[in-house]
Amino acid sequence: MLTHRPSNVNATAVNGRVGVILVGPVEVFGHGLIEALDDAVVVTDARLNVIAWNPAMERLTGVAHADALGRPAESLLSFLHEAGLDALLARARGGEPTTTEIRCALPGRAGHAWLEGRYYPWRGEDGAVTGVVGLLVDVSERRRRAMFVRAVEAVGQSLASSLDLNEVLDTIVDKALEVMGADSALVVSWDGVSSSFTVMRAAGRLSREYAEAGAIPVGGGPISRAILQARAIATPNMLNDPETWLSPDRRAQVEREGFKAVVAAPLRSKGRVHGALVVHYWLERSFADEEIGALRWLAEQAALAIDNARVYADATRRAERLHELAQVEQLVSESLVVDDVLRRIAHATARLLNAPSVQLWTADPVERVLRLQASYAEPGSADVRMRRTVAFGEGVSGRVAESKSPIYVNDVTRDARALSGEWARETGILRMLSVPIVSGEDLLGVLAVRSRTEELSSVENRALVASLAARAAVALQNARSYADVVRRAGRLRDLVAVSRSISASLDVADVMQRIAEAAAAMRPGALAAVNVFDDTRERLRAAAISSEEYQELPLERAATAGLPGLVVERHEPVLVPQPMLHPRTIARRWWERRPRAAYYGVPIDVGDTFVGVLDYIVPDGLPDSEELEAMRLLAAQAGVAIRNAQLYQAERVQAERVRALAEVNQRISSALELDELLRAISEAAAQLTGVRFGSFWLADETTRTLTFMGGSVVEIAADFPLRTMTYDEGGVGWVARNRRYLVVDDTHADSRVASPEWGARWGLRSFVAYPVFAGDQLLAVLSLSHSEPVRFAADTEEVIEMFVAQASVAIQNARLYREAQRRRDVAEVLARLGRELTGTLEVERIADLVSRGIVDLLAVRGSAVFRYEPEDGALRVIAAHGPAANIVLGVVFPPGAGAVGRAVAERKLVVTPDILLEPRIELPPTVQERLATADVRAVVAVPLLTHERIIGALGLTDRTGREFTSDELQTLQAFADQAALAFENARLYATAQDSLTRLRDTQAQLVQAAKMSALGQLVSGVAHELNNPLSVIIGYGQLLLGREVPDKMRRPIELMVAQGDRMAKIVRNLLFFARQRPPERAAVKLQAVIEQTLALRTNQLALSGISVATDFARDLPEITGDAQQLEQVFLNLLLNAEQAILEVKPQGRILIRTRLKADGPTICADVIDDGPGIAPDVLPRVFEPFYTTKSVG
Repeated sequence: MLTHRPSNVNATAVNGRVGVILVGPVEVFGHGLIEALDDAVVVTDARLNVIAWNPAMERLTGVAHADALGRPAESLLSFLHEAGLDALLARARGGEPTTTEIRCALPGRAGHAWLEGRYYPWRGEDGAVTGVVGLLVDVSERRRRAMFVRAVEAVGQSLASSLDLNEVLDTIVDKALEVMGADSALVVSWDGVSSSFTVMRAAGRLSREYAEAGAIPVGGGPISRAILQARAIATPNMLNDPETWLSPDRRAQVEREGFKAVVAAPLRSKGRVHGALVVHYWLERSFADEEIGALRWLAEQAALAIDNARVYADATRRAERLHELAQVEQLVSESLVVDDVLRRIAHATARLLNAPSVQLWTADPVERVLRLQASYAEPGSADVRMRRTVAFGEGVSGRVAESKSPIYVNDVTRDARALSGEWARETGILRMLSVPIVSGEDLLGVLAVRSRTEELSSVENRALVASLAARAAVALQNARSYADVVRRAGRLRDLVAVSRSISASLDVADVMQRIAEAAAAMRPGALAAVNVFDDTRERLRAAAISSEEYQELPLERAATAGLPGLVVERHEPVLVPQPMLHPRTIARRWWERRPRAAYYGVPIDVGDTFVGVLDYIVPDGLPDSEELEAMRLLAAQAGVAIRNAQLYQAERVQAERVRALAEVNQRISSALELDELLRAISEAAAQLTGVRFGSFWLADETTRTLTFMGGSVVEIAADFPLRTMTYDEGGVGWVARNRRYLVVDDTHADSRVASPEWGARWGLRSFVAYPVFAGDQLLAVLSLSHSEPVRFAADTEEVIEMFVAQASVAIQNARLYREAQRRRDVAEVLARLGRELTGTLEVERIADLVSRGIVDLLAVRGSAVFRYEPEDGALRVIAAHGPAANIVLGVVFPPGAGAVGRAVAERKLVVTPDILLEPRIELPPTVQERLATADVRAVVAVPLLTHERIIGALGLTDRTGREFTSDELQTLQAFADQAALAFENARLYATAQDSLTRLRDTQAQLVQAAKMSALGQLVSGVAHELNNPLSVIIGYGQLLLGREVPDKMRRPIELMVAQGDRMAKIVRNLLFFARQRPPERAAVKLQAVIEQTLALRTNQLALSGISVATDFARDLPEITGDAQQLEQVFLNLLLNAEQAILEVKPQGRILIRTRLKADGPTICADVIDDGPGIAPDVLPRVFEPFYTTKSVG
């Protein structure tokens, strides 16, 4: 505090410090007080020349007190020029205190500092400003700490709000510049093996240089030491630091760039250092621990940001890969254009792996070469200079094809196996991964991927390439299958064309020539000849050859000479892979010129007679199965042209068999109903194996029994005498017991087979059975029977094994589904029956619901509801349902008879698995006869009881031997109790309803009779009154017709007379109706009656918005009846239809149709309208006299 005297000093507080407004000359206050202040103080006169300069100002500026006095303050404080020192001093001299804060470079001090400047006016005793007092305070540390706090907040916010690595790194380098007061900041990364650091972000003075270079060489500088030693490294001047080693190039670069002081902090994450955060200064300076700690913290945040960003990038990359793979998968499944699919796979591989070059080769196993099918090269670069064809074992991809194993090459230029080393050296693409494209054991191709980085060797990327290779395999397999189908279709078309031409020709030579040409056309370069056998001379003569090239072979020879002689001797097709090495070969030089050729000869037969040999020579490799079959087919056509159609049909049957196998497999995989599934299995097994009968036995491991579930032929299955067998009985029991398949060639001679007489009846002598397992559990036994010994080929055995395995899974699914379905059905049936039984009081309806409900509830073959007759104690069926319901229909059970009689007598539930084996149950003869021929002898009977009386009984039947569970019996008993209560309620309600109905009917009939009597009297009076005017109308009309009348008038008069006659007849009909006169019977044309009726109502119907359509049958015979009454009937029907339609909508449609029934001389006439119809409860009463649904009036 500077004071002159208390009255002349005003003190103020400024930013926590004590400021002053000084009054009086400076000498008054004393220089000692100014010099004692900690803050730098300068005092000027009115001309802003220094008159006081304390030691703190000396330390701040480096200018001594003596040197400062008398000099302009502005020149001494030149480092404050950027802060506008002259303006600040001028404002203070003008009487206005000012405060400012500025970053500046202090003399003699490295780096920059922040100063807070305060400038006050110095006033004289008269109050006039005589100078300026300036105070300078170093606030660098305070500001640095504030900036560090803000940097922490900014970096934390950036990490929390963004996964964009670039954005986070920008924030970190910017804050590093700000917090550290540095001239440049870098974030570098290192993979631990490269010779240079990668510059991830640069800011400040070095940003442009390092952003363009992108790398800093690894050496012994602060960056390398910080990364290798995993600690922060600081150096005042890296060029003079004895612990720093720099290569000559790097030292020259640093000298050229001009920075000196450096601090580097390692980017440490999860125990590994993968880079550094570095700041540079263009002046030498030392660093406090706090500064180094701040940079270390920023480095840690940078490491965390890089880790987060990499995790996010990896997740994004994996998602993009999955999306790309899904698109490739969809393309593979949708397209059969293999070139397009493989090209897309190559491009997808390049995108997913960021690969600059990809090649996709297809394999030719015959030639043992790879052919380049699709490739990708990054834009701006040349594709791999490589041959389009590579042999197996040649180069890296050829070795992959040879071994069918992937090969990774880290440096193609150093691998002797590689064929593209020079190209790799030029492009710097050194890494290569080749993966085989296989389907099963078949090599389809090779996928080769090239990369500049070692990322290609990672497990994930190798798996990705393998996955893409698998998709390429699917595409190639699909294309191959499609090509095979097209080729087979083409061959079939060719064969059909040849067959037609052969069948159409009567020229034997022409037929032979066409056969030879057709055979040679099966493969490019193939040769064929038709050799005719001369049995008198024992010679073979070439009757037709496909090419002149064949003439170099003997055209006639001994029948047993050469390779065709093998066919003659064996009388079967002969295939010789290398004819030039075979001892029977003739014209060996001809064959030596064709070392890869093969010979195939087929005998030509007509019936059982041998007539020649068809030669087929392929130039390379062996003929495939289709070619062999085609040669046999052509040989048969050479004998008898008609055989061509038969063999073609056989080919179609084979194709149909394959198709049927696919369909059956689909059914087996999708069926969940066990009965349907087992039936499908037995039918399919018989169809696929060609046996006569297939059946299925369901295994019960608990009881060690097998249940017969039917077979492929309904009649044979129904005749089988045994429905269940233990594991110790029969051939299927042997299979179940030994748990392996069984083959029996003669069932009559093998004691293991049950019921051989059954097989004899149906001509079945052989037997083979297969167990069906699920793990160790036996599910079933599949049995196949045939008329002759069964010997399946290996491919058929494989099909059966696959078929049985699929059946195992399907049966398990069906069992699980059936159990779940049964539980759900039981719950649904109980709920539905409860609602239905409580919703009706009609005995018949209740009985029907109960009988149906039992079948649905317990899945039985039949059920019946019996009513108890108190008069004689008998039980009569009032409702029955199910396939076996006819067993009890029409039968009256005497007291105690049958299971239901015993249940009523004993008033408890009766259960038996086979009622015919129960000695205590007596059955009516009719029932016993019916049961003897049916396999539904498992019976349950439940009495229907109330607390007062017996109502009846419930009976159900199912397949013989079924054991009902306790849960099922409890459910049935509960249901029976509910049904008994429903019957009792219905009986009580029916008694009251019957009495009320009789009373109402009597009253209604009396009222209706009175109405009809009055109506008759009214009709009679009206009829008499209408007859007089009608007579006049008809009379005058007839008089007019008797005269000369213009043609335009005649037709209306005729219509008037006809309608008058009709009205007269209607009147007579009314009289007849009122007087109960008998009708007239005569021959009537029904169509004329309908048309006459329509003429009366057509106009009115049109006005009502109702259209009428007719559909009359042609040539209907006449019928016997009363035309007027029929006309009245149709008129009433039209009126009813019109009224019904108009009650619900403004317009409608009526159809009148006639037809002659096919089963007899009956004509049907239908009047159909689109009105609301008749309610079901009213429909039974429509023909009751006087009944109507219309309201009274």
